[in-house]
Amino acid sequence: MRVPLVVAAAAVSALVAVGSSSLAGTASTSHVVHFHTPSGNIACNAWNGQLRHGNGVPSGESIECWVVSTAGGPYGFPYAWHLQSRGGVTKSRPSDGPTPGGALPYGTTWQRRDLRCTSKSTGLKCWSTSSGHGFFLSRDSQRRF
Repeated sequence: MRVPLVVAAAAVSALVAVGSSSLAGTASTSHVVHFHTPSGNIACNAWNGQLRHGNGVPSGESIECWVVSTAGGPYGFPYAWHLQSRGGVTKSRPSDGPTPGGALPYGTTWQRRDLRCTSKSTGLKCWSTSSGHGFFLSRDSQRRF
């Protein structure tokens, strides 16, 4: 009778551990929004500033958008443009990509606090109302401002 009790206790412990990690994952991912343009060529992840770096400092509001048509380099990853609400724009070729999300229809503006992104058939424009910096991304051109 002791063996089944030990097995049952181990099974309950495993279920509690799985449930806890699932809830923790849900809580942490709720701070991130994922979207893409209707063409699927541009995809973005936006963070609300509650995520923290290893030193415990809040990361601040930010958005990172990948242009799929720019894929290349040694590993085939596309370029990404990163904007923080109180900073400028950086361009990189990260070794990851965006998380799938819903489409931001043409003519629609997404906003979170001081970050904005407007989707048009000509491309995606994202900017910070705090800094005035931003970027415009399309299949044909990408620029910072």
